[in-house]
Amino acid sequence: MISCITNYVKNDNIGFWKAWRRHFCMQNLKPTNTLNGCSGDDNVRYEFTKHYTSLFYPNTPDADDSHKMKTLDLLEEASAESTLPMLDIQILYNCICSLKNNKASGYDGICSEHIKHGGNHLLFHLCL
Repeated sequence: MISCITNYVKNDNIGFWKAWRRHFCMQNLKPTNTLNGCSGDDNVRYEFTKHYTSLFYPNTPDADDSHKMKTLDLLEEASAESTLPMLDIQILYNCICSLKNNKASGYDGICSEHIKHGGNHLLFHLCL
């Protein structure tokens, strides 16, 4: 998604809106000239860029190790307190199906749609 955004930014005004309409199927709508109180084509492009680049950011190279350590610490803490219940794929699948769409993301930036559309591989890794 980030490469898609940077391609939009590289375009001039006409190219930006052509790419935007092509990607989001908005061929019948006239592009706005004012967004978030900023007017002008360059300012509108900047507002789009600022908004979408703040939503999507890649993990750092050490993020996986950091998440692994946090998870292991939490599991160790939980196992010291009591036994952990078994979680199988079917139980997790039923919980994921019951998630509601169009809800705000949590602190981690993950929405229910991310999990629902994550597929079987995500389901498997969550069970692990």
